[in-house]
Amino acid sequence: MSQQAIQLLFGVVLGIYLTPSLVALFRVHPRSTKIVMVNALVGWTLAGWGMALWWSLRPAVVTARRVGFAGVKSSL
Repeated sequence: MSQQAIQLLFGVVLGIYLTPSLVALFRVHPRSTKIVMVNALVGWTLAGWGMALWWSLRPAVVTARRVGFAGVKSSL
């Protein structure tokens, strides 16, 4: 294989490997740092990469906490 073909193959494989991280960053996911860490640490396994991709594509749900008097969390 030529040097250019090897570089192209390396770029394609790296792009596929980083897809979950890039999706999370471009979508400004609230947990993008954790998704990048999962992708970097266990993304080399198919299960880790799939989990990071699934997590990056999920809608970001922000839940509001009910706060009672003087900033104490309410039990309601």
